[in-house]
Amino acid sequence: MDMNQNPKTKQNPNVIPTPNMNPDMKFKRCKYCHCNISEQSKVCLFCKKKQKKSVGCLFAVIAAIVICAVIAVSRGWLKVGWRNKSIEVNGLRVSLTAKDLNYKVKDDEYDVYQPADGKKYVAASLKFKNIGDEDKLVSMYDFDCYADNAACRQIELPSENDFEITTLSAGRTVSFTVYFEVPEKASEIELEYDRIYSSDKKAIIKLK
Repeated sequence: MDMNQNPKTKQNPNVIPTPNMNPDMKFKRCKYCHCNISEQSKVCLFCKKKQKKSVGCLFAVIAAIVICAVIAVSRGWLKVGWRNKSIEVNGLRVSLTAKDLNYKVKDDEYDVYQPADGKKYVAASLKFKNIGDEDKLVSMYDFDCYADNAACRQIELPSENDFEITTLSAGRTVSFTVYFEVPEKASEIELEYDRIYSSDKKAIIKLK
């Protein structure tokens, strides 16, 4: 110790003290006196005040989740499952009324309608209702099918309803069935419905 130094000399107020700790230890600033303390400290060694837990990160995570949900809804990344069977998009209520994950054509005496080797047919019966004020175009060709994220071919099979396309007036409904050929061992099958030819608005109908 320097004998010429006054032992009662006060610490420079512009210097933030750091406790004598492990040099590898991580530090944070005290919320009250702004001294450096260990990240794990619950009480400041200098001012003896408790360090409150920061909720900023929690709020940030919650805000991010809410923002992502809003973006997903605005872009139409909406999914319809078998238990939640309807969804509204662009003034249309789309409902999944029935499905058959191993569809076979009835009375196919000559095996005309048979899937390729390793494939099978799936059928999805849908109901559209115009819940808006303007006419809406509805087409069976507005659907894409994906099995395990791979695109599948739409098939035209005999049906009681030979629907293809219509202009649906306000309050009116239309029902039809779409068919696709998918791999027999597909673990996930989804229909993707485009909102009137607009690629930024889509609804996902989960079949499996």
